[in-house]
Amino acid sequence: MDRTERIDHYRQLIENLMTDYCQWANEAQGSEQVPVTLEHLVIFDRSRDHYLWIELGWQGKRRIDRTVLYVRIHHQKIWIEIDQTPKGFATDLLEAGLTPDEIVLAFYSPEKRALTEFAIA
Repeated sequence: MDRTERIDHYRQLIENLMTDYCQWANEAQGSEQVPVTLEHLVIFDRSRDHYLWIELGWQGKRRIDRTVLYVRIHHQKIWIEIDQTPKGFATDLLEAGLTPDEIVLAFYSPEKRALTEFAIA
């Protein structure tokens, strides 16, 4: 697979996984005791390779506005910048067939990244 095909594969994989996560989150929210009006939204910027899943809305009287997942393609690798998913987005990428050297856990310092099985940069 050449560079362009690999980047296109990364884009499609990230978008599919994030869309599935977001759909699951929108279907799984709320209880009768605490009214929840949250929206899970995905934002894809393919031209700059930034991929974002955000959560917006209200939980009772509390405003919710948080980034659940922020991923970007940088230096031909997938950089996971923010990850608040239940099992970790890197796990999903590995299950989809990527190798650890294609993934950077950017939320760790470079020193800590060296202690993982994933790419340092």
